[in-house]
Amino acid sequence: MKKILVLFVFSPFWLFSQQKPNKLAVIKATALKTLKQNLNNPSSYTGVSWGDLKIQNTSINDSEKKYQTLLIAFSSQKKYLAKQIDDEMNKRNLSEFGLKADEALISSKESELKKVTNSLDSIIKKREIDIQGFKPQFKNYYIEHKFRTRNNFNALILVNYFFIFSEELQLMEYGILSY
Repeated sequence: MKKILVLFVFSPFWLFSQQKPNKLAVIKATALKTLKQNLNNPSSYTGVSWGDLKIQNTSINDSEKKYQTLLIAFSSQKKYLAKQIDDEMNKRNLSEFGLKADEALISSKESELKKVTNSLDSIIKKREIDIQGFKPQFKNYYIEHKFRTRNNFNALILVNYFFIFSEELQLMEYGILSY
C-alpha cells in the first residue's frame, strides 16, 4: 500500500519533468547529423564550439531590393520609350529633307509611356507605404559551429560552418563560413 501511495505522489513530478527537447537541442542534433553524413571522415569529428542561436528577421532591405529591381526596370523602359518618341518627333522637324514621322507610332508610344509612368508612380507610392508600415517578421534561425575534422589528405583542420533553419526547425541551408 505504501508503494502505491509513493507512486501516486511522485508520478506527477516524473510526468511533468519529461519535456520536449528545446529548439537549440533539436538544431544542434540536426546540424551534427548533417555534418556526419557529409564529412570526408566523420569519425575524426571533434566539436570545438557552438555560436549563439540567432533569430533572423526580415529587414527593410529585403523589401527594398524588390522595389529597386522594379524601379530600375520601369525607369529604363520609360527612358527607352521617351527616346523612341523623341526620334519620331525629330523626323517631324526634318520633314523638309524627306523624313516623315509615323504619327500612329508616336501616339501608341505616348500612351505606352503614360502607362509606364503611372506604373512607376504607383510602385513608388506602394514602396513608401511599405516602408512606413514595415514590421519585421521571422525569417530563420542561424547558428555557427566550429569543429575539427580530417580532410582528404588526412590533415586535421579547423572548420567553421553555418546552419540556417526554418521556423519548423527544418535545415534550409548550411556551408563553410569564410571570413
